[in-house]
Amino acid sequence: MPSEPLTALNPLLGTMQWTVPLFGPRRWWSGPLDVEGLALASVRAAATAATALAGEPLGLEVDAAHVFGAFGSIDFLRVDGRRPAGFAPLSGFFPTGEGWIRLHANYPHHEAALLRALSVTGEDQLRDALHRISARGAEKAIRAGGGIAAAVRPRMTGARAARDEPWTPRTGSTSPCPPTPRPTDEPVWRVYGCWISPG
Repeated sequence: MPSEPLTALNPLLGTMQWTVPLFGPRRWWSGPLDVEGLALASVRAAATAATALAGEPLGLEVDAAHVFGAFGSIDFLRVDGRRPAGFAPLSGFFPTGEGWIRLHANYPHHEAALLRALSVTGEDQLRDALHRISARGAEKAIRAGGGIAAAVRPRMTGARAARDEPWTPRTGSTSPCPPTPRPTDEPVWRVYGCWISPG
């Protein structure tokens, strides 16, 4: 059964001379977001791009079982027979005074920025502070303080934001490639804003 993300990428990948084959069953993850399809499509796109950059067949193929093993390995990891905590205590979804927010504090500097931005010292104070502010207000304060946070938005609001707003703020040129017009006399692919030629 083809996934929506994979199906959406197939026309693009199919036009490339070095398209990497994908095989194996689709059966590991389910839910409203096709995580499995996103994982398979991203690995296939990366393998295809690598082959295109090499300009010759590399013998790569994408095995769905191996992708599952790589992306789902944390589910099977045990340390001293116990499953380790996947996230830091201050990372995850938290209720606010108005809505929910997703916080990231897996690294000490991210946790410090989060706590500093809301003038708190620990989880209990953080939860209290979040109950006194809206999700968007908390997001704005945390991001302004150098932390990582995202207010949870309704599906259509999030879709509009993803469509209408840049995913990363742009001030001047931040592209790793010099600005060049798209060549028209040879096959090229656009990767991370750069035009790549197999030659």
